[in-house]
Amino acid sequence: MSRKSLRKSLRAACGNHTVDSHSPCSLATRKKSAPRNAASIEPLENRVLLAADWTVMMYLNGDNDLETWATEALIKLEQVGSTANVNITVQLDRSPGSDASQGYDTGHGDWADTRRGLVARGTDPDNYATPLVSLGEKDMGNPDTLRDFVTWSATNYPATHYALFIKDHGGGLAGISFDDTPAADGKQHGISVAGVST
Repeated sequence: MSRKSLRKSLRAACGNHTVDSHSPCSLATRKKSAPRNAASIEPLENRVLLAADWTVMMYLNGDNDLETWATEALIKLEQVGSTANVNITVQLDRSPGSDASQGYDTGHGDWADTRRGLVARGTDPDNYATPLVSLGEKDMGNPDTLRDFVTWSATNYPATHYALFIKDHGGGLAGISFDDTPAADGKQHGISVAGVST
C-alpha cells in the first residue's frame, strides 16, 4: 500500500482523531488545520495498529502457601513491564492467610480475591504499579478460570505469538495450580492435563 493510500485509509477510519502507537484512533482529537511538527511525529507507518510480537500470560495462583512467591513474581515482572512489542498480562489470586512463616503475604494491599491486568513498569517493591481489576474470588484450580484468562488476554492484547506461564504447586500428572479457597463444591481443585485439553 502506498503512503498516500495509507493516509487516506487512516483518515477515513479515524476522522479527526490522533493516530498513535497504542491505538489507530486515540481519544484525544485535533482539528484538521492544527499545525504539525514533523520532528515530533512518529513516522506514519509505525503508527498503524498492529498486533504485538508477543503476549505473555502469567497465571499466578497465590491462594495457598506460595502467596509470597506469587506477589513477588508480579513485582519482578514490573521491573520490565509491558512494551509496544510485548504485552504481559497477569491474573493473581491471593490468600486470606496471614502467617508469613508459612508463605503468606500481608503486604501489597493484603487483598484476598482474584485480580487481573496488563503489567505496567514499576520500581516500588512494596506497591504495585499495575492497575489490577478485581474479579471477586475465582477458583484458580478450575480450567474454566484459566480459559477465561487466556481468552481475555488474547482478545484485549492480540499478538503474533503467545506464551502462558502457570505459577503454583505442581503435582505432575495429578495437576497444577491448587487453590486453597474451597470451590462451590467445597473441594480443592487443580488443573489437570485432561482439564486443559477439553
